[in-house]
Amino acid sequence: MAKLVLKSLKRQVNAIVVIQCAVVLFLAIVFGLINNHRAALAVLCGGLVYILPGYFYAGRLFSNVSPHALVRIMFVFYLGEILKLMVSIGLFITLFHVFSFPLLPYFLGYLVAALSFCVAPLWLMNRTMVSNV
Repeated sequence: MAKLVLKSLKRQVNAIVVIQCAVVLFLAIVFGLINNHRAALAVLCGGLVYILPGYFYAGRLFSNVSPHALVRIMFVFYLGEILKLMVSIGLFITLFHVFSFPLLPYFLGYLVAALSFCVAPLWLMNRTMVSNV
């Protein structure tokens, strides 16, 4: 039973990441058409700075979780969130300084990825409820 639940959660995480990537890619295309390829690349990198640490964190969280290890799950959850935040901040600053991206598209890519992370589960839940009716 627990393995079935974990498989379902992994599927949902993958769907959320696909939605995030699609939204960031769409914004990058818009910036590429309106502005230039450097702005599009900045949007892509800003989005990936948010998406990649979260995706790897989720993969580690669901990798070997037993339903009886609640204390371990909570420890891994909080440690993972702290590490994810630190990696995200480090990537954000490093990429910004190394590639000298324009700030607005870079930050918008990050922000859109973060917002799509909040909206994607609601959209997926609504889509599932509509298809079950």
